[in-house]
Amino acid sequence: MTPPGPASVDERLLELCPVVLFRQCPDLSFEYISPRIHEWTGVSPEEWLRNPGFLQQLIHPPDAGAYTRHVEQAQNASGEGQVQFRIRHRDTGRLTALTETRRAIPGPRGNAGFEGSWTQIPPDYFEAPWRDTYNALAIGASHEFNNKLTAIVSLSDLFMADVGPAHPMAAGLRTMRSTAYGISEVLHQLAAHYFGETGRRELVDLNTTVRSVAALLRRCVSSRIEIECNLHPGPLPVTVDAVWLQRVLLMLAVLAAARTVEAATLAFKTSGGSHAAVTLESRHFNDQPLVARGDREVYAFREAARFAAAHAGGFEEAGERITVAVPLVDLDAPLPKNSGA
Repeated sequence: MTPPGPASVDERLLELCPVVLFRQCPDLSFEYISPRIHEWTGVSPEEWLRNPGFLQQLIHPPDAGAYTRHVEQAQNASGEGQVQFRIRHRDTGRLTALTETRRAIPGPRGNAGFEGSWTQIPPDYFEAPWRDTYNALAIGASHEFNNKLTAIVSLSDLFMADVGPAHPMAAGLRTMRSTAYGISEVLHQLAAHYFGETGRRELVDLNTTVRSVAALLRRCVSSRIEIECNLHPGPLPVTVDAVWLQRVLLMLAVLAAARTVEAATLAFKTSGGSHAAVTLESRHFNDQPLVARGDREVYAFREAARFAAAHAGGFEEAGERITVAVPLVDLDAPLPKNSGA
């Protein structure tokens, strides 16, 4: 792979390309680097060519050692090598996570330089191991907390039986019991979503699924977000991977709710026809699209589209509305005859 020079490729195309191509001399000075580097670092390609020291200056310090070893190994390697590292924007300090693919260019007297590319990876790539650890800790803590809530519910029942409904403490005990039971119910639902496994299809009512998702969101998202449900008047039977559907709806709703610091509304609407559809609509989000185009949002959109395609349905994102549709099951249709009868 030989990175193209400015004379051979339209610079405007290189600015849009999500990959930065580069070519270096044996002393690691740059012969060429594509224009996208300015967006990530605030340093123009011309400055990179004049000052090869920018690379060491802008690499995130915790990643510098691994990057240096990667370059040293590439000097004598016959194939390509890769490393993940973060680079800092000179003016804002913003970090961009990159994957570098590098190979040495053989010359008549050994290494004649390097060529390679930098490809952007999701910003939370380096945080993923910690997030997985935190998730495990949170699940363990919720399990312990749920045990304590179960004890509170049991003791409340015991004390209410002892004191009787007319006792001055009866109302407080009922409040204590209902509060503990409600929190325990939410923890059970969250654990069920966390441990749920996709891959099994079942006949469910889309209205019931949406109602359940909306109820969980009301308990778990900020109180400034109002959750509305406008459900189709009749049942909407569908045969779907119910765990997958719930995850898609929760992802889209939570990402949308996380975007605002002001009061807002998320409205679920279901409809029927040849397909059963659920639409998620936002209101009062400062006229922004429902979900900003960050890495997590792009993944959620792709997952929703993948779910719809796997169920012979459809997915549409239009401004502040996202719709997922799947075929409606006709419960009155005659059962297929047994071919062996």
